[in-house]
Amino acid sequence: FVWSESPDFNPALPFTGDSLLITPKKNGVYYIKVVNAPGCVAIDSVKINNAAINIDAEPANRTICKGDSTELTVTNLDPEDVLTYVWSPALDSIANPVVSPETTTTYSVLASNQFGCADTMLFNVRVLEISVSAEVIGKDTVCPGQSTELLATVVTNGTEVSYDWTPANSLTGEDTANPTAAPSENTVYTVTAVVENLCPDTASVIVYFMSGECAEPYIFVPKAFTPNSDGNNDFFIVRGLDIKEVYFVVWDRWGEKVYETSDPQAQGWDGTFRGKELTPDSYAWYLQVTCGNGEVYTDKGDVTLLK
Repeated sequence: FVWSESPDFNPALPFTGDSLLITPKKNGVYYIKVVNAPGCVAIDSVKINNAAINIDAEPANRTICKGDSTELTVTNLDPEDVLTYVWSPALDSIANPVVSPETTTTYSVLASNQFGCADTMLFNVRVLEISVSAEVIGKDTVCPGQSTELLATVVTNGTEVSYDWTPANSLTGEDTANPTAAPSENTVYTVTAVVENLCPDTASVIVYFMSGECAEPYIFVPKAFTPNSDGNNDFFIVRGLDIKEVYFVVWDRWGEKVYETSDPQAQGWDGTFRGKELTPDSYAWYLQVTCGNGEVYTDKGDVTLLK
């Protein structure tokens, strides 16, 4: 007995018995030549078709954002096969249904060919969810030179969240969850949070800006003060939101200068002159300040020293 997969028996298979155990190929044909003792020859063949289906999933695992869709694609790697599909959970009986799961879902498909052979493939669709909220955790109203903090809070079933705040020109740490904002006008800040470089969500907050005009009441001089060392109203000084330069002078009723400063950070007049406490009285003052916007404000008046 001579077995071969070729009609000319070249090469022959390494089997010489009257039976042959094989793993059949697609459309496989196997030839047998039998020679008896007198040398008579008989040849025959048998066709055995391995009808197992050959499919692939593209890709078998994927991640989508909640609310998005994805196509489950079964690729038939044998063009001679005519396949039918049964999906679970139930979908259209096609090779490429589109799904929009609300939560992470595993889909299975049973593919069968015209010979009754079948195979099962699994598709895992991971659904990412993200929700971001934004708030001002500092003051929601700032003055010139002041800042406040913002905070983005993310709820997600994913990992690796990135942040992008806009407008960024008045922010420090615009790529973090809690940047510092120092606007120069009323500003709406919007944060875009993205989970795993795939799914975004946005939220916004507003920070109000109080523009300190170089005028009353943004420049304020008290009408009286009480230098009695009780920690309350002990010093007479001009106050303002955005004072860059100052000239402030105080005289007694006889025109003698009892206090003078050009320091915007000065503590103020403590009610003494040449180391001695002055008596309760009315004192004249003059003020000239330059604000951060370059405007100049001048004023004069009287203050009452109380005990």
